[in-house]
Amino acid sequence: MKNDTGTVTSISSQEKLSILIIDDQPAVILGLQAVLDETARNRKIISATNGLSGIELAIEHKPDLVILDVSMPDMNGIETAKRLTEQCENIKILAVSAYSNAIYVNGMLDAGASGYLLKDNAFDEIEVAIQIILAGQTWIGRGLEKLENIG
Repeated sequence: MKNDTGTVTSISSQEKLSILIIDDQPAVILGLQAVLDETARNRKIISATNGLSGIELAIEHKPDLVILDVSMPDMNGIETAKRLTEQCENIKILAVSAYSNAIYVNGMLDAGASGYLLKDNAFDEIEVAIQIILAGQTWIGRGLEKLENIG
């Protein structure tokens, strides 16, 4: 959470971390929810299956973090991230994708995402990625470090 000086402080065990998952695949949402519930119980998790409803939920609920799929029909993750950053002040976005292409990584980072994680590694890395992003840093997941010209 941001304190009065604008710096990020850790979430205490008394505070509920609010996470919005936006992914067009319900099975992915359920899997991410299960991992997030397993790693920390004190979380409020909401979800949307498309970018437009995700943006509406973000405006309404003001989550601490959005976990956002890159490839979705109707409105892709890059467009969704752009709109989220325009409409939700100080929003933190973690992109999650099956694509390990620098075009997608840079597209999401340029659109306002604070991190990019491959779905294959999400269950192993998501907790660390969340903590790093909430601390105001950028997370680039395992398998992407060899890409040139990212970030």
